[in-house]
Amino acid sequence: MIQTASTVPALNIIHEQPHFEIITSNDRRPDKWFRAFRAKSGFFKLSSLFYYADRIKISFTLNESYAAHYVLVKGLLEFHRSKDYKITYKSEEKTFDLSVGSNLLDGAHQFLENVTVWVDHELDFKLKLKKIIEFESDYKRQAAEVYRSIAK
Repeated sequence: MIQTASTVPALNIIHEQPHFEIITSNDRRPDKWFRAFRAKSGFFKLSSLFYYADRIKISFTLNESYAAHYVLVKGLLEFHRSKDYKITYKSEEKTFDLSVGSNLLDGAHQFLENVTVWVDHELDFKLKLKKIIEFESDYKRQAAEVYRSIAK
């Protein structure tokens, strides 16, 4: 069970998300954020954390099962990213770095959670679309066979 401020007032609030956890609001220490975030992630793994002044740079590597979809992930990150986030990519390594102000960790968490959901939705759509195309191709092939048999 996740404890919240209402059950144990001295603790920081911990929110559980479908793909990872993050310590938010009361605790701005990046190392705690990093450990909690790393504990449970979606399509990526956190590989390093570096912070300087009031900014944090977090490096991510795509999980092996998502590496083939690097371009999709990159596209979703770029299309939806806030102007407050700086993202750099290393395509050959299938990694990306997110640089964000330490005061924006909560927003970065939600952004990455959204991207995780969008990636899963896109991959699910792609699979369904492939099945639909296969079905239509089979239907056209069978219809052509029926018409050929009638024409004989």
